[in-house]
Amino acid sequence: MTNGENGCIDTAGVAVLAEAFPITGLEIELIPPSCFGDLNGSIRVDTVFGGIGPFLFSFDGTGFYPHNQFNYLPAGNYVLSVEDANGCTLDTLVFLPAPNELFVDAGPDQHIQLGEEVSIEALVNVPDSVLASVQWIPYSDPDCPECLFFDARPTVTTAFEVTVRDEFGCVVSDFMTVFVEKESWLYMPTAFSPNDDGENDVFFPQSGPEVLEIELFQIFDRWGDLVFQAREFLPNDPAFGWDGNFEGRPMNSQVLVWQTKVLLRDGSIHWLKGGVLLAR
Repeated sequence: MTNGENGCIDTAGVAVLAEAFPITGLEIELIPPSCFGDLNGSIRVDTVFGGIGPFLFSFDGTGFYPHNQFNYLPAGNYVLSVEDANGCTLDTLVFLPAPNELFVDAGPDQHIQLGEEVSIEALVNVPDSVLASVQWIPYSDPDCPECLFFDARPTVTTAFEVTVRDEFGCVVSDFMTVFVEKESWLYMPTAFSPNDDGENDVFFPQSGPEVLEIELFQIFDRWGDLVFQAREFLPNDPAFGWDGNFEGRPMNSQVLVWQTKVLLRDGSIHWLKGGVLLAR
């Protein structure tokens, strides 16, 4: 600068500051976890609106880095921060949604007697049409291996596990137990009266479905002589019982001893014996 009156010259510096452009927003891509509870979600910043690049990013209070994508995330709320070259920052609350939870219930535990049949059914919280597979262990209905229900006749206490997979590849499991009881599976009357009145005239083994076969049924008198014998027949059939006769003649009232060899549905064999009163 020159003074016109005395010709003196002076200089001055003026600092010109660049206009700041604030960060106004973010374009964010969210990839939720593929299944409920998974840790494979991700958040990525695609575009920063406003500000001066290059940009740095901070995720949930960590330091600022140039990485714009954050992986291996569960569903939840996160704070995403961006900083531009001028140090201007913007904080954004990001919600990463969770997919619907796949749920299966194998049903309550059940108690049955050996030989009985039980119905097992699993319940799911989605339409059957979105299920990719259903698997029962240890077994299911061979005619419908991927059905949610089937009938079973276990011979021992068994835990049944069901695993379902939906169309997104999500997998859940549940199990229930069928307790198989073997108590009171054979009934033998303590007395019978073979007097042809149509009531309690025949002495024979009776049981529930636990018993597969009576392999041997014998009756002995008080001296140990065999007075009756039958082999390999189904229980509950009076045709294979004793009518109180020996060698075609009625026996007198007395207490006799019986024994039987029983085959159960689980493959086990049991010898049982007891006494019976023949009452005339």
